[in-house]
Amino acid sequence: MVTPTFNPAVCLWGYYPIVAKPTIRQGSTGGAVGYLQGVLKCRSAQPLNPSANGPWSFTSSTKTAVRNFQAFWKAHGAEHLVVDGVVGPQTWPLIDWASQGFPT
Repeated sequence: MVTPTFNPAVCLWGYYPIVAKPTIRQGSTGGAVGYLQGVLKCRSAQPLNPSANGPWSFTSSTKTAVRNFQAFWKAHGAEHLVVDGVVGPQTWPLIDWASQGFPT
């Protein structure tokens, strides 16, 4: 498991106000996926492989990064979190927290 870090050189955005946070998983596309990938890239040393379907495609490498992110949080107090590689109502608040550069 990769320990999340904060790299301000690649973290130049703030909170992305997605009003309705959709549940996203492998195969999903769009702005919510792009936001997720940006946060994961910012908070992890694990690279996200580009997709032939475009930069905002939830690929297997995105799923692996999400699972690592979830496993980190589960090990650090979020016992309720399911480590499944799906970003839904349990994972979104942690993604938003990480997007602000708060310690993880």
